[in-house]
Amino acid sequence: PKMNQWSPVVAMNSRRSGVGLAVINNHLMAIGGFDVNSYI
Repeated sequence: PKMNQWSPVVAMNSRRSGVGLAVINNHLMAIGGFDVNSYI
C-alpha cells in the first residue's frame, strides 16, 4: 500500500482454486487450494 503496487514473491507451480488468503506482516498470502488432481 505504501508504494501502491503489487510485488510478486514466489509463483505457484500450477493453477489453483479455493485457496485460503491471509495478510501476514502486511503481505497478502495465498495458501493451499485445489488443482486439477488434488487438494494442497
